[in-house]
Amino acid sequence: YAENGWIYLSYSEGEEHHSTVVLDRFRLEGERAVDRQRIFTADAWSEGPYHFAARIQFVEGYLFLAIGDRQHPPMAQDNSNHAGTVVRLNADGSVPEDNPMVGVEAEGQPAPRAEIWSYGHRDPQGLYRHPETGELWLHEHGPRGGDEVSRVKRGANYGWPVVSYGFEYDGGPIGMGIPWKEGMEIPAWVYVPSIAPSDLVIYRGDAFPAWRGNFLIGAMAGLHLNRLVFRDGEVVAEERLVQRLLGRVRSIAVDSEGRVYLGSDNGEIWRLRPEK
Repeated sequence: YAENGWIYLSYSEGEEHHSTVVLDRFRLEGERAVDRQRIFTADAWSEGPYHFAARIQFVEGYLFLAIGDRQHPPMAQDNSNHAGTVVRLNADGSVPEDNPMVGVEAEGQPAPRAEIWSYGHRDPQGLYRHPETGELWLHEHGPRGGDEVSRVKRGANYGWPVVSYGFEYDGGPIGMGIPWKEGMEIPAWVYVPSIAPSDLVIYRGDAFPAWRGNFLIGAMAGLHLNRLVFRDGEVVAEERLVQRLLGRVRSIAVDSEGRVYLGSDNGEIWRLRPEK
């Protein structure tokens, strides 16, 4: 934004029983949005109203957009569509030439979508670039248990719905009924039971020095702020903060002084400050 003034906006578009994820960009002229452009429309159409995901993150000039499985789990393993994927785009919405699916052919099947960077995701609700390692991290909702936190790797398969640490809502197994299969990524952290994670920030402020480099995750079902301790490239511990004080923590922001702000489902914004 500082260089070109573009603001990026992802949202759901369509009718009540036919919708998908889209990505626009625009500039501000005073208080007006101008130069609005549609730069990407996901082939993730569904009659269902959930699992859009739609988180955005820039890494080294490329735009990453997470897209949920749209409540059709098999679509997350079918790379001829965008459901259940993280896509990687140039800033104008075009496809980078070094994307893993560019030029790939599937004999007897539709070609994979060139925008795809990773796949096998259920409903990613957090996407963030680690400020020290440069790695892209993601968390996603599991079904009944099995929320996952993972590094997002080029061309990687994250397993949904073939494998899962969770279960169907009726208690039955997911896919093969196992948490991991060779050729699929193992998450760095798993929540069982689910906390319903929302938003992701990797803290690097001064107000809470013990939190530097740690992951801050909103917990909607868990009703708390979740802190994952990140050390030597790995997630090693978990802490649950402000439990049942704020309701469903939906969003997280950190200001220039390192103070943490939490947005809840009831429309309130809370600021955390260190104990004196």
